[in-house]
Amino acid sequence: MLPTGLDILDKKKTFTEYKYSLEDEDFEDSYEFKSSWDKDNPEYIAEDAAKHHYNDGGWEDDWPIKLTVWNIDGTLLGVFEVHMDLDPVFNARMKKKG
Repeated sequence: MLPTGLDILDKKKTFTEYKYSLEDEDFEDSYEFKSSWDKDNPEYIAEDAAKHHYNDGGWEDDWPIKLTVWNIDGTLLGVFEVHMDLDPVFNARMKKKG
């Protein structure tokens, strides 16, 4: 039987703790973050790490950035190059009709 919408809403998301570092920093100098993705989805975990970094002042960095991501116990998940996509939104208001 397929789950209904209410069944899906009743399930709570679980989060796993991971660590990431920038460029060539070591595990000891890494930052903790949480992701709802499991270790079988390392690219999505790296994207969550990038979001954490962006919100922690990384918006000032030159992107793409290189992230190393580990399980909380220090097991390497991978090294990733993460690009930031910008979707600019423009809003115009007429000041003078031509």
